[in-house]
Amino acid sequence: MSKVKYSPIEKLTIIEEIESGELGPMAAAFNSPMESFWGTLKCEKYNLQTYRTFDELEQDIEGYIHFYNYERFQAKLNGLSPMELRTKAV
Repeated sequence: MSKVKYSPIEKLTIIEEIESGELGPMAAAFNSPMESFWGTLKCEKYNLQTYRTFDELEQDIEGYIHFYNYERFQAKLNGLSPMELRTKAV
């Protein structure tokens, strides 16, 4: 399957349509991967910690994003991390 290339203007238009609700039922398809990621982050990291400052929270989220993309193996990706799968695809 080939990837569709969007210009920066097209990307902004899609984002604006998602945020405004103009995509209707299609918006869920664009949003579901992010909803899944944030649900996983909250379950595996955020709900297990108490943060005293916004900086602590921000650093923990950034660290988790790196972990999720480079180190966390995922069954739905055949046991690969997202970056390993992306590297194989290129």
